[in-house]
Amino acid sequence: MSPFGVKKEEGGDSPANTKFIEECKGSITGTNKRTGKPYTESEKIAICKAQLSRQKAKASILDPRENLIFSAIDGDLMDVTNNFMNQCMNKMIRSGKVTTSEDAKVMCERELEMNNHDVEAAMKKLNRDIRTD
Repeated sequence: MSPFGVKKEEGGDSPANTKFIEECKGSITGTNKRTGKPYTESEKIAICKAQLSRQKAKASILDPRENLIFSAIDGDLMDVTNNFMNQCMNKMIRSGKVTTSEDAKVMCERELEMNNHDVEAAMKKLNRDIRTD
């Protein structure tokens, strides 16, 4: 049995795949939202295998040069989400709707979830619902 059990059609546990999963596991921090506990080793591996599978699927249907574009898009999406969270938390606190950063973070995460992680829709709703002018 291979160390991580990567599917054979995705290259198995090749050195590149093993390196990807090891680096990915090291980058996962925080707590599992479902359990409220730190991620277990097996949860980290499952998350990383899913990310690897997603990357392999993209690579199989796209020109390799386009994968660079997707990497940039993924990075931009993270920036957009972080930007939303910052703006949302500031608005929540300034409006008096919450008093702590932690409460603001929870509210903003909930707002994103209610909008199916559509940052633009969440921002529109936030701007409509909370006026801080």
